Amino acid sequence: MNARQGSLPVRTSAPLLTLLALAVGGCASVSTSSTSATTSTTTSTKTSAAKAAPQTAAKTTAAAALARGDAALRAGRAEEALREYLDAAQADLVDDTALLRIAMLQEVSGRLDLAIRALQLADRRDPRKGLTAQRIGFLWLRLGRDERAAREFTRALQLDPGLWASCMGLGLAAEQRGDAAAARLHYDEALALKPDSPELLAYSARADVALGRLASARDQATRSFTAAPSTVARLVLGDIMARDGDYAGALEAYQPALTVSSAYQRLGEQAMARGDLTAAVGFFESAAREAPGYSEEAHQRLAVARERLAAAARSAGRPR
Repeated sequence: MNARQGSLPVRTSAPLLTLLALAVGGCASVSTSSTSATTSTTTSTKTSAAKAAPQTAAKTTAAAALARGDAALRAGRAEEALREYLDAAQADLVDDTALLRIAMLQEVSGRLDLAIRALQLADRRDPRKGLTAQRIGFLWLRLGRDERAAREFTRALQLDPGLWASCMGLGLAAEQRGDAAAARLHYDEALALKPDSPELLAYSARADVALGRLASARDQATRSFTAAPSTVARLVLGDIMARDGDYAGALEAYQPALTVSSAYQRLGEQAMARGDLTAAVGFFESAAREAPGYSEEAHQRLAVARERLAAAARSAGRPR
């Protein structure tokens, strides 16, 4: 759902910031107050027509800019497309379409903060769209801001209770803060709405592994991987094998998705989780050997595993 699509040569962050300021002011200036009542029907009609004319012209201008932007995007001219969308958003200060396009381009280019700001402004223009709140939530997740993400997913569900991806997002936010039990509950809510989503099944299986529910995790991860092979499902299946003591099978499952060092590191974590400290020490040693230049974490986990193994030996009355 949130896969990065590579960087685009977009160099318009300053105009976007200007746009945001202008559009906020523009939204604030749009008034729904009625004009003073008149006794003349003809005068009232002329006044309404005079007001409608600039709005119609603005919408026409915005629609033309949107069309040019879409054409430029289809031709691969992302920078030109963004300029046209900026023009469209400035021309029509009510419609949110151009801002949603801007957010998409900024997200693809990796400027997640600008994507969020564009979506927030789009949300001000039309606060009834749960999908906009959901998109903001997933961007906050990518930035590691689980609390802000959770607020947006909750708001999205208040607007549209059928947004299963927002339930999934709440589960991902819970996982980010280390609460597998809460994640499990949110994934259950999402599965009730979308029982066959490969992505959701993979995340749900991952939460089950963290909770030690290996049978359920295996079933969901297998269904996910069969429907649409993914890195998450592959890693979860490897974790399950490792928790069962099948380290060779787990290593084979990990290797297409991880470096050798990272695969051994993950094996060590799973061995630690199942209480196999001797195996954990060996895997962390292998991880450190495979990546001596950047294996600080592996060395730290190796030290922890060695200390726990030594403590277990002392507890059993055996020499270190």
